[in-house]
Amino acid sequence: MIPRKKTWPRLLTYIVLLLSLTREVSAVEIVASNVRGVPGEQVLVSVELAEATGTASASFSLGYDATQLTLKQTSLGDLGERFDLASFNPDTLGQFTASFLSATGITAASGSLVTLTFAIAEQALSDSVALTLSAIEFTDREADQLPTSAIHGYIQISMVPAPIADFTASLIQANVRKTIAFTSESTGEITGFEWDFGDGATSTESQTSHAFQDTGTYAVSLTVNGPGGSDTHTLDVSIGVADLDDDTLAFSGDFNGDGVVNFSDFFIFGDHFGGTDPRYDLDRNGLVDFGDFFIFADQFGKEAKLP
Repeated sequence: MIPRKKTWPRLLTYIVLLLSLTREVSAVEIVASNVRGVPGEQVLVSVELAEATGTASASFSLGYDATQLTLKQTSLGDLGERFDLASFNPDTLGQFTASFLSATGITAASGSLVTLTFAIAEQALSDSVALTLSAIEFTDREADQLPTSAIHGYIQISMVPAPIADFTASLIQANVRKTIAFTSESTGEITGFEWDFGDGATSTESQTSHAFQDTGTYAVSLTVNGPGGSDTHTLDVSIGVADLDDDTLAFSGDFNGDGVVNFSDFFIFGDHFGGTDPRYDLDRNGLVDFGDFFIFADQFGKEAKLP
């Protein structure tokens, strides 16, 4: 049996050991994002925390090649806004330093501490610029340092400029079911074409055609892809019903120009029955009568033959 006078010191030792074992200690992983750009373009880089349990203060530096990149702007990310105080030092060429103080404790969170806007030099000399994290220090609410690790990033520079999308249409105003030809006039190095006609139809050809089945205005777009990136051009195409002065459509019986001879056309025809309007005088005898009705009835339910 352990003497009573030795029990409490030993028990206290066990409690301290237990508390040290159960205390949550979590590694902090800081990440510099990877992005792509072309010479002369501005790109957005994010410095993120992949895991940040218990973080109350943080500081780090981000190194970059100042001959290739110019730091244009900095802003707080979603996690950075949770600190009471944030300070940046962007004045040293090739190095950006940030510190964050007095968070109440970020628990099991991931997100962005800061976002940086870099301008890529017009005369870029390399196809990749490294983003190196250093001087990393994270502490918890007790000011104890948290173990950290870093994933460095890079800006991939495409030395080939992005293609420029452009195309022409044989018609920008047409009737339903009228076939319209679309031809790419895009320039640059192109590896793929993506047409979107705005009605659910698509194509991957450089030259294509399409007939719209319903009236309306459709935003037809062409996206061209290449080693240097992608670009999109959009053109509005207006699709309406046929002009009733078009003899071809009138003779088909499709008086409203929707592509089908149906009851809508029957009611239009009925309104003019007994008159002399040449648009409904299908047998051309000078009167809209039963002769015209039988011609119309023979076409009822059929698709109209559009010009």
